[in-house]
Amino acid sequence: MLTFNSNTPFSSWFREYIEVYKKPTVQPGSIKDIESIISLYFMPYLENMKLQDIRLINLQQCINEMAGKSNAYINRAYIYIKEIFQKAVENDLLVKSPALNLTKPKGKSSNRRALTEDERKMFIAELPTHQYGALFGIMLACGLRPAEARALTLFDLDLKNKQICVSHAIERHSLNVKEPKTKAGFRTIPIPDWYIPYLENIKKTSQFVFTNRLNNMVGRKTID
Repeated sequence: MLTFNSNTPFSSWFREYIEVYKKPTVQPGSIKDIESIISLYFMPYLENMKLQDIRLINLQQCINEMAGKSNAYINRAYIYIKEIFQKAVENDLLVKSPALNLTKPKGKSSNRRALTEDERKMFIAELPTHQYGALFGIMLACGLRPAEARALTLFDLDLKNKQICVSHAIERHSLNVKEPKTKAGFRTIPIPDWYIPYLENIKKTSQFVFTNRLNNMVGRKTID
């Protein structure tokens, strides 16, 4: 068993933190997100620094590099780095966390809004012209998230009763199919009449309702 103390490099403690506190408790996609953010914004500055030598200003300089990113992205980084050092304190490697008074830089707020009726009509009119028009269409028709729409299988469709059953989604940063975290994620949704023809014309060449040219699940980057 490895021994850690205040002289442990940040990179070594981070790897231990992931192994002990994250891998047993969170999904692989979430671990990839943590590793990506820490590697991009904190490792370049902190990788070889001893835990006891890291100060608030070092962490502030790191997170300031995220200015202009989305508020949600910055908030995840803020939560991750604070927990990493809090666990160091809980393990008696540090007396106090240098991340206690960390300040989030200014980010961008989401500009999401509902489509106007004219925009909705234009959107629907363009669906037949796009390779993944049916996939985009079901998100509008049934209010599905992209990860839910991509995960739909033929077994989730009930065309006789004009409804779909949502019971799983694609995990972020992977192609793993998982169940919703809460009961609210399981739901049956009516399919509006205008969208029914799209499902009736689906070629049943895969278990997934929507597929790419190779009849595999549609990747996230394909529709982003």
